[in-house]
Amino acid sequence: QIELLATAADLLGRVGAAYVDWAISTVANGTIVMAPLAGFLIDKTGFSLLSFILLVSCQLSLLCCAARSSKWAAFANLLFINVIQSFQYTMQFSFLHKAVRESAFDLGLLVVMTAQGLFGFVPNPGLNPNPWGEDRVTPLVVLAVPTLVMFVFPGYELWLIWVGRKGALAHVSGIG
Repeated sequence: QIELLATAADLLGRVGAAYVDWAISTVANGTIVMAPLAGFLIDKTGFSLLSFILLVSCQLSLLCCAARSSKWAAFANLLFINVIQSFQYTMQFSFLHKAVRESAFDLGLLVVMTAQGLFGFVPNPGLNPNPWGEDRVTPLVVLAVPTLVMFVFPGYELWLIWVGRKGALAHVSGIG
């Protein structure tokens, strides 16, 4: 807990009181703006474009984390985290509604929430405190590699749509 307080004090010292006073609460509550955009993208393109935007936002957020001493990176990271959060939740529940039978919805929700909770253990306590000491690059690489691999799904779906075979994924993406 002392390490967490030291990290918060370090962050406050770098970005200033404006970050804590108004930026976190204002930007973090922007989900109400982003969720309708996410729903619109799902209706128009399926899950592929939104998945791509979500993964790019994850990569940009990790880059902002790498730039620890930058005040602007800290503020930009708030925006990326908001995009990630709002798009991820919207996509998660939209996918469940489109792809899972009504009778199995509760089981699908259980699986998704359990997986989401288990992945939450990767950054904390898995990477907190940093098992590599002062090295900040290795934990960012550990978090970045899975998201790079995940580009395969939206890339493949976008390619199928681009070549005109969007019906092949209509059952998954909701388009067709």
